[in-house]
Amino acid sequence: MVDVICYTVVCGDKDEIIKQDFPCVQFIDAYDKFKDPRRNSRIQKILAHKYFDNEYTIYLDGNRKLLVSPETLIEKYMDGYDMAMFKHITRDCIYDEAMTCAKMKLDDPELIIEQAKYYEDHD
Repeated sequence: MVDVICYTVVCGDKDEIIKQDFPCVQFIDAYDKFKDPRRNSRIQKILAHKYFDNEYTIYLDGNRKLLVSPETLIEKYMDGYDMAMFKHITRDCIYDEAMTCAKMKLDDPELIIEQAKYYEDHD
């Protein structure tokens, strides 16, 4: 049996939670140290290894549902890899994503541009 946990973090009552059909799904309390709920919801998503001891973790947005078992995803996408993620539906460049996020003011545009510049300088 695969040691996997699927989890979701929802804060700010933004998403309608969709019930999963698999028993490994766990809901955890969001991080609460930032003033911005969006940032709080990212902590467990990015630092899963700090919250779970499982061999595999699968993060799900609260409004998404697995259509196949977690084991199927692991078998299909993790052979020889440490991490897998969904392809963005419209962008495939982190710098394009940063500019879009800055334009949409999903965070402080200056911070987003500064972070993208850091990535570019350390590429």
